[in-house]
This record gives sequence, C-alpha cells and structure tokens, in this order.
Amino acid sequence: MSGTGDFGTFFATALSSAHRVPGFNFGAANPSGTRPELFFPPGTVFAGLSENVFSYSYHAGGQRWTDSSSDSSGQIPSAGDITG
Repeated sequence: MSGTGDFGTFFATALSSAHRVPGFNFGAANPSGTRPELFFPPGTVFAGLSENVFSYSYHAGGQRWTDSSSDSSGQIPSAGDITG
C-alpha cells in the first residue's frame, strides 16, 4: 500500500505533537481522512479538516486497487478489482 493525501489549512483547539501518532496503521483503525487528528489530544475540536486530494494504491498478489479522490473513492470499475 502506498499513497498520499493533501489537507488544506485547518484549525484545532489544542497543540499537536508527533509523539501521539502510532508508527503503523492496522486495518481501518485510522482512516486517512482523520489521520491528522492523531497528532492532537482527545477532545480537540477541529474546523476545516478535510482530505481534499488523495490517492492510495493497494497491491496484493496479482490484484491492484486504487482509492482516490479522482475515481469516486475507488468505487468505479476502472479503479481496479479488489475482489479478484
């Protein structure tokens, strides 16, 4: 799995710290659209937090799937076939 996500300017009611972010993401524990929230303590209120442009590619065996803001979040046939 590899990819990128771009976030515009957003505001938070607390200061961030990279020490709060886990080194790995397992399963759907931290969806990419909420990943910046991991930098802030619980209870932080956000305004304007949105993953504007993103593209993530998944490869497993002979299968390939792309989840991006330009392909209906991976829901159109040209995005690939995650079901094999």
